[in-house]
Amino acid sequence: MLFAKKASNPVNGDPSVRRSWLSKELVTEPAKGVDTVADVLPYCARMYGDRVAAYTRRVVNVVEEKKQVQKKGGEPGEMEDKVWK
Repeated sequence: MLFAKKASNPVNGDPSVRRSWLSKELVTEPAKGVDTVADVLPYCARMYGDRVAAYTRRVVNVVEEKKQVQKKGGEPGEMEDKVWK
């Protein structure tokens, strides 16, 4: 590996673990105080609460497609109309 360094020694034939040469140590938490996934949202609200977090968009056009398909559980050859949006 060109830009990797060994992070462990091989054990029982398993290949060694390699990490980027930029990493100083194994990161166990993304930020101080964020230990679980449930801590991510409050952390983001504290750090970036004044920024836009979600956007919306208008529905411009709804396309309806009508098609005749074979009815499930019915007689062979029996057709029904289906509408997809």
